[in-house]
This record gives sequence, structure tokens and C-alpha cells, in this order.
Amino acid sequence: MRGLTTIAAILGICTACGSGGPSFSRSKPEVIKNPPEVVQCGFGAQALAGLQDQHWDQWCERSREMHGPFERYSLEGTLLIRGEFAKNEPTGTWEWFHPSGDRMLRGGYTAGSPIGEWEWRHKNGETAQRGTYLEGVRDGQWITYFEDRTVASDGLYAAGVRAGNWKFWTPEGLVMRDQDWKDGTLARDEIPEQVPELVGP
Repeated sequence: MRGLTTIAAILGICTACGSGGPSFSRSKPEVIKNPPEVVQCGFGAQALAGLQDQHWDQWCERSREMHGPFERYSLEGTLLIRGEFAKNEPTGTWEWFHPSGDRMLRGGYTAGSPIGEWEWRHKNGETAQRGTYLEGVRDGQWITYFEDRTVASDGLYAAGVRAGNWKFWTPEGLVMRDQDWKDGTLARDEIPEQVPELVGP
């Protein structure tokens, strides 16, 4: 997920639209089956909302900048994304949800860059991937999981590139690939004899 430095790219919304966006009116979102509550903005900020790529977005704007809570809903009224902006940059905790309403992804931002632990989830609610960001890039241990909670891969990132030993497993628990990385370069790549036909990522 390297490059998640601006939430605008993820959301597909304009972060400098100014007051040209529609002012929120409780009677306007007829397209939504279950209209959400109006987003609560801080002092000096205006609540705005409108359709965006077949979604209903609502956010706060102050001095022509997105500043305050942001929410995205499906046209059925299901919450899809929830977070907050500070002067056009994502900040604090952000959450993404499956159409079912279950959480798909959770992570934090500081000054527009991902920071701290991020967790992805399968549709069944089990963890799909977990890792940490430091200053906007992957850093530390990253683990991916199959839907039954067994580990699919485990390795380290250092300043955004793979480092040290990485292992990949089959759903049956067999080691599929055993690799060593140095400064982002693959130094060793071994396919154990127990799974000779399999090719790892």
C-alpha cells in the first residue's frame, strides 16, 4: 500500500472544491434508501454532501478546505468509509467497510501520511493482513492470513522495502517460498522440495 499519502486518490473526491459543492439538505438525498444523520462539524465549518461515483459523501469544509469528519455511504445507506480531514489532509483513524457493514480496513493518518498499525479483514471478519507504517511507508513486520486464520506470509519491511527473511505458505501450511531480502533486493529465493510445482508471489 505504499503511496497512500493522500486520501483523495482513494476516495475519488475533490479536496479543493470549495463552496461549489451542494450544501447538505435533509430533504435532498432521496437517492439513498436510509439517509444518514447530518455530519457534525466543528466551529466555523460547514456541512456539505453530494453524490460521488454512485456513493453519497458528506464532509465538513472550512475556508474552502475539507476540515472535520468525512463519511461515505452506499445508495442503500450502508456506511462504507469513515474518517476525518484536517486542512485537506486525512488525519486520525480511518475505517473502510464491506457492503455487508463489516469492517474491511482500519488505519491511521498523521499529516496526510499513513502511520502506525493497519489491519485488513476478510469478508468473514478474520484478519487478512496486518502491518505498520512509519512516516508514510511500510516498516516492521507484515503478516497476511488466509480466511481460516492460518498465516499466508510473514516478513519485514525497512523504510518501505522488503528486508530480511520472508516466508510464504500454502493454505495447507506447507512452506511455499523462503526468501532473503537485502535493501529491497532479493538475495535468496528457495522453493522447498515439498512443493516443487508451486510458484510464490
